[in-house]
Amino acid sequence: MERLGYPKSIDGNHAFIKACDEDLRKMIDQNHGLIKAHDEEMERIKQMADDMFTMEQESMGHCFPHKRRKIEKLLLMSEIINLRHNKMMNEMALLEADERMSILAQEHQTEKDEFERRIKELERKVDDKRVEEVEIQSLKEEIKVKPKVEAIEEEEVKVKEEEA
Repeated sequence: MERLGYPKSIDGNHAFIKACDEDLRKMIDQNHGLIKAHDEEMERIKQMADDMFTMEQESMGHCFPHKRRKIEKLLLMSEIINLRHNKMMNEMALLEADERMSILAQEHQTEKDEFERRIKELERKVDDKRVEEVEIQSLKEEIKVKPKVEAIEEEEVKVKEEEA
């Protein structure tokens, strides 16, 4: 994952997310600039076609059918180009959104895996501590019982000595 530029730790995720956001914002701004330039160019072409059509009509008093079809064809081609451009921009936006979602999903999974690893580690430490507490309690009980056992053994030794 690090080879692809993704951080290994949770600490690096915030900086990585911020960098991705900045890169994405720059790309979006560039795309908006391209879209604006394209829209202006399409408007200029459309205006030229309209002007050409108007000039032809005025200069000839009427428009010949073949010239009119040619102008209409140019206008139609302009619209087709505009629609294709819009489609391409929408597809790019979808790809960018998919890529961003993929990055966020990977970051989420990385964080989730790290949290699960930490939970298991803490559970293991708690279990170890419980085992140690049981051992300590057992030793305390043994310390309490040992003098009593020794006293009983001494009593038994005294009783055997008296009998002998």
